[in-house]
Amino acid sequence: MKTSNKLLAALAIMIFIAMTSFTILLKAEYKKAAAKSDISKKEIKLKAFENLEVSAENGVEISIEEGTNYSIKNAPNAKVIGSTLKIDSLTDMYGKVIITMPKLPNITLKGNEIAVNIKGNANKFANNTLQVNSTATGDLNLSNCDLTNLNITSENAVIENKWMDSWQRYYHFHLIDSKVASTDITLKGKASLSLKNTSIISPTFNLSDSASISIEGNAMNPFVKK
Repeated sequence: MKTSNKLLAALAIMIFIAMTSFTILLKAEYKKAAAKSDISKKEIKLKAFENLEVSAENGVEISIEEGTNYSIKNAPNAKVIGSTLKIDSLTDMYGKVIITMPKLPNITLKGNEIAVNIKGNANKFANNTLQVNSTATGDLNLSNCDLTNLNITSENAVIENKWMDSWQRYYHFHLIDSKVASTDITLKGKASLSLKNTSIISPTFNLSDSASISIEGNAMNPFVKK
């Protein structure tokens, strides 16, 4: 009977040690995951760059903000190569990426569901010319901005996901409460441009296929070349 009690006691001790070890290991993994999460949200300083290139197959949201320094949040593996900041959500599953920089970059978009937001006081950027080249699907939202030049080229995106709805198969450009001195905009496929309370002094638009422009509010009626 004593031997049986000893065995039970030994077994209980072994179970306690195993459970304690598992709890410690679980806490360590949790802390490691939390630390990784904190790092991903940390603001990282970058060297100067002129171009922003975004590639995504599963969607990513980019917010561009005016600031004196170059920095990025929530994209620790983004790299500046030469004069280009490259963000690839195939390798980095980002949610919302916030980029702070003193001037607007030239933007190149490739892939699916890439949202770019430039909001408020964009005229504070050192330059006020925006160049966008897109073969992606998604939305670019430009609001409360004062631009000298807006140049956009948007072509058909290569979409392999056949289940996606048709509205997801092309790119939408939205200009809201903004002023633009001149534009040179080429839209192909089903790309679309929406102007809401936006004035354009010297507009140039080139549309083909099923590309479209919609105007709402006090926007200037554009001259459309086809």
